[in-house]
Amino acid sequence: MSASAVLFDMRRAINPLEPNAGESENGIVKVKLRVRGIGRILVLTTVLTAATLADVTVVEDRLSTDMLVWANFVWRRTEVQGVSASRSDFYRRAGLLGITGHVSNITSVRLYVNLGDPWGQSAHDLYVDFRWPSGLLLRAGQFTPPLSLEATRRFEEWELVEYSLIARHWKPGDPRDVGVMVGYAWRVLRAEAAVVNGNGRNQGFDSDNKWKDLCGRLILDWPGESGLTFAVRGYLGKPDELGTAFTNLGGEVVYDRGSLQVAAEGQHAAFGYDAWNSVNIQASYSLRRWLEPVARFQMEFQSQDRYDFGATAGVNFPIHGDRLKVMLDFNYWHRESRIAANVVTERKIYLQVQAAL
Repeated sequence: MSASAVLFDMRRAINPLEPNAGESENGIVKVKLRVRGIGRILVLTTVLTAATLADVTVVEDRLSTDMLVWANFVWRRTEVQGVSASRSDFYRRAGLLGITGHVSNITSVRLYVNLGDPWGQSAHDLYVDFRWPSGLLLRAGQFTPPLSLEATRRFEEWELVEYSLIARHWKPGDPRDVGVMVGYAWRVLRAEAAVVNGNGRNQGFDSDNKWKDLCGRLILDWPGESGLTFAVRGYLGKPDELGTAFTNLGGEVVYDRGSLQVAAEGQHAAFGYDAWNSVNIQASYSLRRWLEPVARFQMEFQSQDRYDFGATAGVNFPIHGDRLKVMLDFNYWHRESRIAANVVTERKIYLQVQAAL
């Protein structure tokens, strides 16, 4: 395996903005429409919900917009079987535009697109929200399911440039998907559950099987001013035509005391005979309003091989909070394998300028 091939594979594995390639034949994407079983229930639920909202109050300020631009530079050095290769690049990572439309006092729509998407699949979010004062949420469309805190954080709130290794096996394919999600918040408890296609974003009806993926997350915000949050989550899917099960179980602990934030996450994922056990610990501290050091330690153990190890040290300069921020990261990643050609060591230096409105 060449160094360039390894780099390409890793970028696809951890780049949050790159979609999964859809299945095609002779350049034509295959589209299959199936509305069976649970699909009929979801359609009926949507119709009934629309009927109950016929007389809701229309809000005055109907439209709001937001924008996020990332400009990046990366230097990387990769070593495979004793052969090293280095390169550096400027690249446009994202130009994201969000539009939120407030249809009524409980209904909104959300569109979030990447105008600089080089892969031609710009839509990230495209959904309808129903939020009742009781704490009940219903969401339908394309969105991020309840996978983990890291998955559901807004891009501009990120403290490091890349996703963690755990993100590889949150679910099959892209973190975003198409389906329906329900949620409920009651005092210190929050619960979320979703039914999705399981084949990623912007895939239309092109699913490999009749199965719909299920996932859920239960969050406890510890009472008082401890700053502690605990969460457990799970995912069940069948991503291939054979119906091979993909399962994921994870737990999270977050300690947030304003200037100091610590997050720890553990995950067990399995697909067929393969299994991955992962752990990720990240900490950041705001020394001043314009200086924030951050560090991450992560490992992933593989049942059919050995392990991946990663460590990242970075410093953020929030010149104007998350609205204008410069991020500088040094990332070290090593894969230890029983197969000599798969032993890889990679070092990266990232520089990212973030501007958000």
